[in-house]
Amino acid sequence: MKNWFKALFSEMLPSAWWILSALSTLSTFFLKGWSGKPRLVSVISTILGFTWANFRVFQKQQAEIVRLCAAKQSADAAISLQGPLIGLESRPIASLSTRSLWTTPVALRNYGKLPATHLNATFEFRTESSREGVYPAQFINGPESAEISPGSAYEKDLLPALNTIQQRAIASQSTKLILATKVAYRAPDGRQFDYTAEATLDIASSRFVLIKSETRAI
Repeated sequence: MKNWFKALFSEMLPSAWWILSALSTLSTFFLKGWSGKPRLVSVISTILGFTWANFRVFQKQQAEIVRLCAAKQSADAAISLQGPLIGLESRPIASLSTRSLWTTPVALRNYGKLPATHLNATFEFRTESSREGVYPAQFINGPESAEISPGSAYEKDLLPALNTIQQRAIASQSTKLILATKVAYRAPDGRQFDYTAEATLDIASSRFVLIKSETRAI
């Protein structure tokens, strides 16, 4: 509160003086009825000066809040770059024929600078179409209490439980095949992170392409 009044006072004096000068000029040349009322002019100048000073202080405070938020985001980003950073990777499926099993090679790679420890992950396949909506297809457990070094990856071949009708609908792109993953892991200093990602099967490349992903410190 003390800093607010200090900032308000520093803004109010020049604002009130500038407004008083402007009103004096107006009363001299245009509003001649005010020329004999110096108290009225002073009161109006003070009110307008106080209002303008409040607005200027508010503007400066908002600018400082934006600056501090940007600084915090930069600091958080710098901290995250100094820790483990898990991301989902997908390699092409060998064949999308309806006569074959769609073995899906995926990897959880550590893009960070520190090992990811106590890593637990799950994978989930689901289908999505305008006619049937979202339908859970299969839930698969991933690694438990694993450790992934920087630049290394946990690799796994996933096998979605799809019947021939579902495969045909996905291959014709009338149905989407979604892969979702949830990962919990730690940094060596004890910091904990959650990573979630969703990817959709791209028929042209025969691989899963990320739709969205998020890493959150907990």
